[in-house]
Amino acid sequence: MLEGMPDSSATAHTWSPKPQALVAAGVGGVIAAGLAVLSHDPAGRLLVGLAAAGLLATAALGTGLRPRLAVDSEGLTVRGLRGPRRVVWPELTQWAVVSHHRLGRRVAVLELTVVQAGEELLLLFTSAELGADPHDVLEMLQRVREVGA
Repeated sequence: MLEGMPDSSATAHTWSPKPQALVAAGVGGVIAAGLAVLSHDPAGRLLVGLAAAGLLATAALGTGLRPRLAVDSEGLTVRGLRGPRRVVWPELTQWAVVSHHRLGRRVAVLELTVVQAGEELLLLFTSAELGADPHDVLEMLQRVREVGA
């Protein structure tokens, strides 16, 4: 078990990127890398190679950051590049789902405002990071918080 992550017996719910999406990104990255190696056009090789690197990095990060968000009766744990961050319920000051327009469609983002050691942090989660609709995650977070607080 990673330090800072809640004990699995105490964890009420966890959210992570969907495994199918991570596998698709990994397979796409391998295919793109193969195409980059076989390409005879230097500019095309560079562009396809960058796309391959991006897809492989996305798959690796998405796999390494599982679960992205875990909620239990005492608070929540967010796993990021610097490791897991534990947030107890009193440190969570605001939470909401905000919709933004991206590429012609509405995208919901779960926004959590946390105050730790006098520092205010804004944590943002998309449906791709959570593997679920942010509205559903917020509803569950509120339910668990009411029971635990």
